Amino acid sequence: MPQRTAHALPADLLQRFRDVPSSARDRALIEALFCTAGRAMEVLAMTVGDIQWEARKVMLTTKGQAFKTAVAVSSRLLVLLRDYLAERPGPAAPGDPLWLMERGKVRPMTYTALRAVLRRLNTEFGSNVTAHDFRATSATALASSADLPLLAVKRHLRHRDLLSTQRYLGVDGIYDAARISARIDSFAELDDVDVAEGYDAEAFNRVFGSGTQ
Repeated sequence: MPQRTAHALPADLLQRFRDVPSSARDRALIEALFCTAGRAMEVLAMTVGDIQWEARKVMLTTKGQAFKTAVAVSSRLLVLLRDYLAERPGPAAPGDPLWLMERGKVRPMTYTALRAVLRRLNTEFGSNVTAHDFRATSATALASSADLPLLAVKRHLRHRDLLSTQRYLGVDGIYDAARISARIDSFAELDDVDVAEGYDAEAFNRVFGSGTQ
């Protein structure tokens, strides 16, 4: 079945969302949505103990799975989390919710509260960005990286099927014919290949080279 093309944010708009929020919590939250390519509820469900400082990873409960998965994060996120935890209200035991609503009674952050954060920024920027757009933007950037195997991107996105990952792989502008030809040539070097009975050896040599018998 045809896959819907992913919607990635323009680089300048993404940077504004990462830099502009005045709240330490909001800066860390948006960075977490982006660098983990996490779904909103996966990120909101994080606990303080889900941060693996030494390993530079966080633990996310992936949709449809009962166990948590270690996900690589940016150094920037770890810095922002440190700043957020330094001013975060309430206790910070490992099992406590990471993201808290700070107005009125301190309580775990909800999806409605996250949407309110994005709505304020959208009003300021004149945009219409959703939480899922950060996942799509991260996934598109990773899938378009020539030095990252698509299977590694699949694992980071916690996809069950590679087809789900492929929708983030834009093909426009990345088809390098010269490199592909060179790679195919390196696979096609033949050493003294015997021509099977029934084939014309001279014609075979013209097609595949003179290193055939």
